[in-house]
Amino acid sequence: MPAMEETNKQKKVDRAPAQYPIDIFERAWLVDTVQRLTVLDYLYRHLKEEGVSWGKDNPIPDVDESSMTLRLLRLHGYPITPDVLNNFKDKDGNFFCYSGQTHSGVSDMFNMYRFSQVRFPGETILIEAQTFAEGHLRSCMKLKHFDDKWAVKKAFHKEVEYSLNNPWKKSLQRLEVREYIQNYGENDVWISKTLYTLYNINNSKYLEMAKLDYNWLLTIYRRERQDINGWRKTAGFNYPFFERSTVEEIHSSIAGTMHEPEFSECRIAYTKCNYIENIIQDLYMIHESVEDLRALSQAVAKWNPAAVNHLPERLKAAYKLMYNAIREVATLATTAQARDMFPYLLNLRARQVEAYLRQREECDRKQGEKIFGRRSMTIKLSSFIKLLPNGIGIVTNKDYGSIPALFKSYTVGRKSSEQEVQDHTTTLVDNAFDELTHEYLKPSEVPYSCRRFMFEHARITWFFRTNNPSTIKREIGLRGSPLSPTIGGSKTPRPTFLRLQWFEFEPSCDGLNRSMSTSSVTGVTPTAKVDGVLTISGSPLSLYKRNGIE
Repeated sequence: MPAMEETNKQKKVDRAPAQYPIDIFERAWLVDTVQRLTVLDYLYRHLKEEGVSWGKDNPIPDVDESSMTLRLLRLHGYPITPDVLNNFKDKDGNFFCYSGQTHSGVSDMFNMYRFSQVRFPGETILIEAQTFAEGHLRSCMKLKHFDDKWAVKKAFHKEVEYSLNNPWKKSLQRLEVREYIQNYGENDVWISKTLYTLYNINNSKYLEMAKLDYNWLLTIYRRERQDINGWRKTAGFNYPFFERSTVEEIHSSIAGTMHEPEFSECRIAYTKCNYIENIIQDLYMIHESVEDLRALSQAVAKWNPAAVNHLPERLKAAYKLMYNAIREVATLATTAQARDMFPYLLNLRARQVEAYLRQREECDRKQGEKIFGRRSMTIKLSSFIKLLPNGIGIVTNKDYGSIPALFKSYTVGRKSSEQEVQDHTTTLVDNAFDELTHEYLKPSEVPYSCRRFMFEHARITWFFRTNNPSTIKREIGLRGSPLSPTIGGSKTPRPTFLRLQWFEFEPSCDGLNRSMSTSSVTGVTPTAKVDGVLTISGSPLSLYKRNGIE
């Protein structure tokens, strides 16, 4: 027996991968892993490594490491070129992982697909890469072929399926995090002549930390949503027909992108403003009298509440919503900026309602380009992405019926079908999104947080415009009961029920479990504001202990 035990021990230690060291590969995947689990928020400032091969001593590049590394560098502002992918394309236009490969893999094409979506204008190589990679991955999905040659992963097929169904330009970050937490395998193994593990990529500590962070943020979002629902009930606008998007959907969408605790006031203001914006936009589309709308626009421009006294009740209620919202946001913005922001916000409000009025009045197909005026390129592109699908959406929405302005303006003098118009619109939006991606990631004097906010707003818009209501509810939060947070143990799943909230994850090392819970986690209270940042009492772990969760 002792001799056999010694032999078994020897078998465990006398194996090595085909290539070593694999330091560059491991570090690139490490950064990607902690980013997708949002641990990057804590670690990024300490990570300075980059590379495009398995290791510093390996002279053979491949598309897998190159795509992963270039994507990370681009997302973090480095000036890179995607032309390196030309080195991984044969004369027939097919992409490969490395020269001399005997068969195609899945994960290498998956990472090339992910990189290809972070595209700037004119980068045709990324268009080609995306087309090829997407076709390859969809073929693997159809054939259920996910036996990768590089790794054995817990739920790789689910990663691929989610990414194909939720392209980067219309995906919300926190939904990606939630999905990746479910699919992440802390015990995944890698393949290279033997099976080996990479602790810096796959380990239970990442998963536990990600779940703790996710659940902690949920408690903040719940408190925000309570405040917003209280505001809505007292806002004085009781016309359910105009509630195209609920406050829960709007808040979940911004929480899915600007997720950090310090953006709490931003999320609340965004939810209120967009809730109001949907109402105003719908009013200008379907209200019977254009004269009433002109009077409303003039009242906003002059900031005169008395000017709406003769208007119908719902227009007066809409004006009151705008009036109170601008005052509230202006107060917060003035405090944060240390200068009077009211004139700026009022000017924006007046210009926006004037744009809605002109959109109602005119059917010139160039109207969409005219209404933006003198704004930064980022704001123009974000508005453009919002406007075009909305104009086409009117055609297929029976509730609106009579004002398919952009559709009519494009088809005047042309023999174009509705599908052709939609295809044309999709192309315009895709091109605009490439430009917006460039404006977002390139070096700029505009603060990064502002560029990020406009970029995420465009992604939110595209997410809502390209998903039907049932998909939105399923993705945003109507997914059953939260996962009961326990550490180091499991609970027996109970029947689930519909409840509008995000998943709550169990921060344990032995997998995800789901149980029924009708109570929300309490005990998170704002304690102080330091330099405009909302601080929360208690760490994630202490929150669980304080709520009796062991």
